[in-house]
Amino acid sequence: MNRQIPATFANNDSDNSLPSNQPGPSPQDNPYNVSLSLRLGLIAGIITTIGDALAVYSARIAIDEEVSSNFDNLKSQQEQDERFAKLESQMEQLQQQLAKMSDQNKK
Repeated sequence: MNRQIPATFANNDSDNSLPSNQPGPSPQDNPYNVSLSLRLGLIAGIITTIGDALAVYSARIAIDEEVSSNFDNLKSQQEQDERFAKLESQMEQLQQQLAKMSDQNKK
């Protein structure tokens, strides 16, 4: 079995350089010439970092909202406790007045 490799695959020495008949610097002369995958990796890293920063900011906002809600709930609970204590006091006073009135009626 003797297979022949097509010429386009056999000699794969191309390094994406400019043909020699075109003027300009070759990619080997440019130190800033990096592969597309490296550029995409950099962009993905930047986007990921921005996403992480947004996640941290979101968590901070959620924590602040939770703390604020807890303070509001605590304040509301304290107000309800005060109202309940006042109602208890008023009920005790009414019971005392009723007891006095019933004692006066017995006499």
